[in-house]
Amino acid sequence: MAEVEYNYAEDLAIDLHKLEEEWQKQPQLCVKYSNTLADAIKAKDKIWERLKVRRSELIKWASANPGELEGGKATGPVVEAYYRTHQDHRDLKDDLVEAEYQVNILQGIANSFDYQRKAAIEGEVALWIGQYFIGPKEPRTAESGKRMIDMKIASIANTSADIRKSLNEGADRKPRPTRQRKRG
Repeated sequence: MAEVEYNYAEDLAIDLHKLEEEWQKQPQLCVKYSNTLADAIKAKDKIWERLKVRRSELIKWASANPGELEGGKATGPVVEAYYRTHQDHRDLKDDLVEAEYQVNILQGIANSFDYQRKAAIEGEVALWIGQYFIGPKEPRTAESGKRMIDMKIASIANTSADIRKSLNEGADRKPRPTRQRKRG
């Protein structure tokens, strides 16, 4: 089976300056990749049917010609070994594996458009409404969340240092006398 040509990386990209166009294009992209997925599933199903027919033909031949088989008998394991090792059967199995691979890739791509890209556009619109993109900002560089983790660790370290400091300062003072309750 020939590989399907698609440029999903380009189709997944979102132009932040044209959010309204991206939102309008979203359903069309979902349909495009859903149709491509359906075509791939159809191609896989046709290969599966060809495989079943060819397997039946090979079993039929083996049953009719037991003298041609290893051991000269058409027992179940011998017939199965015959058709499974036949080159036609192996080629069709390879085609089926490739078709299933294409279906799996297209399923992931279709899901990306249906859920992830849609959610990304919604998030971008929310940021735009919140005026996130307005005005100059300090340039920020961060490695995929590392900066946030480093900031949290630093904050925890500073907080614990402040707590230790206040506890130590309290230890330098004389302890206050405690009142004892009269029992009676």
